[in-house]
Order: sequence, then structure tokens, then C-alpha cells
Amino acid sequence: MIAISTRDKLEERMRRTPTPSDVTFDDFVLFLRHSGFTEQTNQSSHYVYGCKIGNQTYIVTFARPHGASNYMKRNYVKKAIETIDEMRTQLEME
Repeated sequence: MIAISTRDKLEERMRRTPTPSDVTFDDFVLFLRHSGFTEQTNQSSHYVYGCKIGNQTYIVTFARPHGASNYMKRNYVKKAIETIDEMRTQLEME
């Protein structure tokens, strides 16, 4: 488990505007795990992480970077942030 300050710094980095283009695959997965997501499958070219809250399941799907780059595409980072924000809003309502 990572320290809270490290987790907070990672989240701050993900939420920067404009969306950062230097988020590594490992940092992205770590961010999802510390936000409550678990790996559902990686049997295809895409990874699927999910988090169930009550009867609602939140899903984040993304492809692992390939080639010379190990950086996540910005749209995957944006979608993950949007999904986590939706999930947190749902938690606050319960």
C-alpha cells in the first residue's frame, strides 16, 4: 500500500489541466486500484477494471500502450477521472 500523500499526489497529477500525456501504464493502474477498482479481465487487447457500489458497477476500459511509448492516451485518463467522479458522487448520495 502506498502512503496517502503519494496517492494524493498521483490523483493531483491525473487531474491536471490539460490532461497529462506523461501518465505511465503502471501509474494509471495504481491510480485505479487505489480508487477502488479491481481488474476484471485482460484477456483481449483491452483491460477492464470495475468497481461495484450498491447495485451500480463502474467500468473503465483501456488498452495498454504499445510500441516505444509506455504512456497512456489522454482520453483514457479523462474517462477514468469522469468515472471516478461519478462513483464518488454516488457514494456521497448514499
